[in-house]
Amino acid sequence: MKNPSAEQGARLRVPFRIALSTILAILLLGTVAGIGILSYSNLRKNADDLSSQVLDQTSRRIETWVGNLLARANDQSQLNRATLGQVTLSPRTLTWLGAYWRRVMESQPYFTFLSVGLEAGSMLSIERLQDERLTLREVHIDRERNTLEILDFWPEDFRERKPYNRKIVPRRTGRMPPWYLQSRDTRHPVWTEARTIRRGVETVAGVTFAAPIFGPEKEFRGVTTVDFDIVTVSKFLAGNPVGREGFAFIIERPANGEPRVIAHPNPEILTRTVPGVRGRPRHEFVPFRNLEDARVARFMEKFSDETRRRPGDAPAAFSFRAVGVDYFGSYRQMKGEDLPAWIIASVVPRKEIMGLVDRNNLETLGIGLGGFFLLLLAGYWISGRVSDPISQIARDQEAIGRFELESSPIGRSRIKEVDQLIVASEDMKRGLRSFGKYVHADLVREILTSGEEAVLGGRRENLTVFFSDIREFTSIAERMPPEALVDHLAEYLGEMYRQIREECGTVDKLIGDSIMAFWGAPTSNPDHAAAACRAALYCQEQLGVLREKWKLEGKPLFHQRIGIDTGDVVVGNMGSESHMNYTVIGDHVNTASRLEGLNRHYGTQILIGPGTYELVKDRFVARPLDLVSVKGRKGGIRAYELMGERKSAGEKQVRIAEWTTVALDAYLAKRWDEAIENYEKILRLDPVDPPATLMLARSRECAAS
Repeated sequence: MKNPSAEQGARLRVPFRIALSTILAILLLGTVAGIGILSYSNLRKNADDLSSQVLDQTSRRIETWVGNLLARANDQSQLNRATLGQVTLSPRTLTWLGAYWRRVMESQPYFTFLSVGLEAGSMLSIERLQDERLTLREVHIDRERNTLEILDFWPEDFRERKPYNRKIVPRRTGRMPPWYLQSRDTRHPVWTEARTIRRGVETVAGVTFAAPIFGPEKEFRGVTTVDFDIVTVSKFLAGNPVGREGFAFIIERPANGEPRVIAHPNPEILTRTVPGVRGRPRHEFVPFRNLEDARVARFMEKFSDETRRRPGDAPAAFSFRAVGVDYFGSYRQMKGEDLPAWIIASVVPRKEIMGLVDRNNLETLGIGLGGFFLLLLAGYWISGRVSDPISQIARDQEAIGRFELESSPIGRSRIKEVDQLIVASEDMKRGLRSFGKYVHADLVREILTSGEEAVLGGRRENLTVFFSDIREFTSIAERMPPEALVDHLAEYLGEMYRQIREECGTVDKLIGDSIMAFWGAPTSNPDHAAAACRAALYCQEQLGVLREKWKLEGKPLFHQRIGIDTGDVVVGNMGSESHMNYTVIGDHVNTASRLEGLNRHYGTQILIGPGTYELVKDRFVARPLDLVSVKGRKGGIRAYELMGERKSAGEKQVRIAEWTTVALDAYLAKRWDEAIENYEKILRLDPVDPPATLMLARSRECAAS
């Protein structure tokens, strides 16, 4: 007996041919409406010109106010230069200057910091604290002892020379501020790029105006600065909206990097705190793509495109869409010899300017389309059941071609052929998702793109190979129940897998607690050695976070050893015709595995081979440990410990790497005393450094014999 619901469902499904014919008939009827739409488009272009004029006037008004504010810093700087360039510099001069600056800061609430740095070795500054109190600081250089004397005063105690804080600190030579060097070398006033500064518990944007000081004989005496935080500008922008719902903000184009927003009616969204070196917090501007204000983020995307297509400082306007609303945007660069090259941007909703025009256009268009309402309604019902599922199927098929198999709810259609395609597409994705858990996604994408069947064979490529293992895993496994061990290991492997994939690595295999991965295939990556090193450092960093979590949970702690080497290997499909494995083989694979095991001997975490070191030595800090033997190679190779990235490495790591290089060269040349001396220097800096301890013992033994 037939299922009545199935027969009813079959009757409800319309063949695709009939549906398409109906859509074409409705489209013909819509031709008449095209005339009205064309008229509407022309009127809209005229209104766009009107919006550009409105926004340009707003930008000029804001530019005038901001220019006046910045001019105060220039005026004060010129006064400081004129005064300090004529007087005889002495302690009495600084006392007088401190009292004068106190009056300046009290009368100029926008200033946050005034300073003068003298080439002779003294510095005086006054700063506005979070609670609006003022504090003076004197700094004097003792060149004989190579120290700095720092004196902090409350203004009322400055004349009597009663500091509330005094300290002597070592002087760091060659650490002059960039604004000092730039102003001294150019012999002209300069505006610094905006930076984040700490004001109590808040992080705000700040800017510095630095100007050189010259004596009566045009000799260079020093540099004076005037600082203020840009929150003042943001407050002005908040109090002066553009129309009813629009607003303005200020953009800066740094010498290096993307444009950024430095002033906004809500300044708290512009800065953020991120982890820095060794876990210390670091303050930075939020990249415009990550700003909470989606309108500004979208404006900045259009602004970047506009400035790339039309480089220059000419004012410009454009339209864009954000959070479902149409906006007009404009920008113009501030002009002035002594002003920073800031860009004033304005955003206003399109409806605020175009509301009346749009209403008239829509009324006219509505009258013309009224006669077609019923037909369009029917066309909408039919096209929605045809175009939406077909579009979804097309997107799904394109995603499947890229091996992007995210699960999505199955939408059904009343059109029989379309409904069959939807179900078949979801079944295909479900099967491929299961397949993708066994085979690397990049490899599957390569096979799908080629349109050919996978065959045995390999090719020679220059790749970077990665091996990792857990220290003393066997003893840990013996102490844990199997189920708990599987869960614990899964958490570890899952996090390590994620770190490797984020650096575009190919995970070859997971064998127990071991991981084998490589970079450069199947997806080409010219920077594969650096990517592997970053992944290794991130793995160790994230493993430290996991250990803190496991310690609280009472779980055993894992410690990872990693070996990395770079060179020519054979990569491809290995195995038999019926069962293949995409992997790499070759001498450098063995070397990477050997380096991973050598960590146990030297007490290290990450060892890299010479091939990797030569490719990354300019961007990473690494030190040579020893000449090690590798099966299948004649002679030994140098093994290097990867210590960190150069951009974030500390001075201690750099020194240890340099001394280790000198010590190993001396050791291999049998200059035992020189080797001992440098290894001892390392241990004085880090008394528990395992490689230095091992090599020092060897050097002493060789020297004695």
